[in-house]
Amino acid sequence: MNNYFSHDSNARFDQRIIHLRMKHGAAGYGIYFMLLEKMRDSKDYQLERDYEVIAFELHEDTERVRSVVEDFNLFLYTDDGACFFSESFQRRMRIKDDLGEKRASAGRKGSASRWNKATENVAQAAAARSQATSPSEETSHDDGGKHDGGTPADGVSDDKPMAKEKQTLPVATERKEKERKENISLFVESEAPQGGGEKELDFDFSKFKRVFNEHVHSYHSKISTVMVMTPQRQRNLLALLKAGYTKEQLLAVVRMATGSPQLNGRTKNGFVPDFDWLFEEKNFVRILEGNFNR
Repeated sequence: MNNYFSHDSNARFDQRIIHLRMKHGAAGYGIYFMLLEKMRDSKDYQLERDYEVIAFELHEDTERVRSVVEDFNLFLYTDDGACFFSESFQRRMRIKDDLGEKRASAGRKGSASRWNKATENVAQAAAARSQATSPSEETSHDDGGKHDGGTPADGVSDDKPMAKEKQTLPVATERKEKERKENISLFVESEAPQGGGEKELDFDFSKFKRVFNEHVHSYHSKISTVMVMTPQRQRNLLALLKAGYTKEQLLAVVRMATGSPQLNGRTKNGFVPDFDWLFEEKNFVRILEGNFNR
C-alpha cells in the first residue's frame, strides 16, 4: 500500500469544500482529490503551479483547475510561489512516513539479525564438517595397519571393516542434504570437477528472491517484488559473481536500491527500476558506488 493516504469520510461537509461544490459541482470535488493523489506521488508532497499541464493530465479545463487551487483557501504556496501544497495533507503524510520509517527500521534490524544467524550457522556447519572428517581419516589409517597381509589368524573375514567404511557414506550424504535444505548460505563453491578446472558457483536463487522481496516490503519500496527467477535473471546474477563481485555487495545493492528515494519515484521523472535493471552491471556499479543515495 505504498500509494495510500487517509481521507476523512465527511470531507464534503467542510465549509471550503461546500463552496467548491457550489461553484464547480462534483467535478470540482473530483479535481481536488485528484490533486491530492498527485501530491501523494510527488516530491515533498507538493505540485508546481503549472495549471495547463495539470489540466491536460486530468482532462479538465485549465481555468477550473486554477480556480480549485486558488479560490477556496484549500492550498498554500511555497515562499517563491512556484508550488502549492495542502498543510493538512502534509501533516497526515508526515505521520504516515514516521510510522513507515519505524517499521522499516524494525525490518532492517530483523534482516540483520537473520543474516547474523545465517553466518553463525555457516561457521557451525564448517566446524561440524571439520570434526566429522578428522576421525574418519584416522580410522582409515588404523584399519590399514591391522588388516595388512590378508585374513587374520582367527579366521575372521575382512568383510567387517569394509562394512564400516560403507557406513560412513550415508552419514556424509545425509549431512550435505540437511545443509542444502537449511539454505545456510546464498551460495557456496562446489567441488572442482575431476581432472581439474575452475570451481563453479552454486547460487541459492530462491533464497535471494525471498531476501529481495523482504527488503521491498520492509522499506515500503515502489520497486516491484520478484515472482519468478527466470533463467536470464539467474545468468545475470552469476555473471556478477564470476566478475568478482561478492555476495555482500549483491545484498548491499538490494538495501541501497529499496531505500533510495531516487529509485522509488521520488524525483521529477518518477523513475522506478525493476529487478532486471538493478542487476545489469553498469547500473549495479552505479548503485554500489552510492550514485542514487546522495
